[in-house]
Amino acid sequence: MDFESDWQDDYLAWILRLNDTRDSVRYMVTHRLEDRTVAEAVAMQVVVSMLARPRVFRYQGLPYAGRIAALAEPLIADPDGDWRAQQCSWEELAGRLFEMPTDLRNVHVAAHVHGLSAAEIGSVLGVDVDMVQSMQKQVEDYLRPSDDGE
Repeated sequence: MDFESDWQDDYLAWILRLNDTRDSVRYMVTHRLEDRTVAEAVAMQVVVSMLARPRVFRYQGLPYAGRIAALAEPLIADPDGDWRAQQCSWEELAGRLFEMPTDLRNVHVAAHVHGLSAAEIGSVLGVDVDMVQSMQKQVEDYLRPSDDGE
């Protein structure tokens, strides 16, 4: 198995899934609020919130949709809230995701897309569990939005 190539393909597919999620949320919110600008802001906040908890990407179907709804509803109820102060665009976010170092991409895909344990990832990558856990923390830090809106 050429895990490196497969995981890079999976990472790109994950970014597309993230964009599809954003598009779906924006579409639904636009119909509810009748304001595409607010809908885009809600969609981006949902995506950013999901990135702060990357294990959500292992879910499919109703659990995934339920997480999205739980994140979106309070934003829809308060469309002019403080949450809009640190918004970034999809282009900014996607650029940052495309810049993620390859070794972190691999760990992200293995752990948060495929659900592999640290031991399984370490075995595939040829590193110890402590190194994998350190890299998982780096991935989570990388995906978490910074205080300056990035």
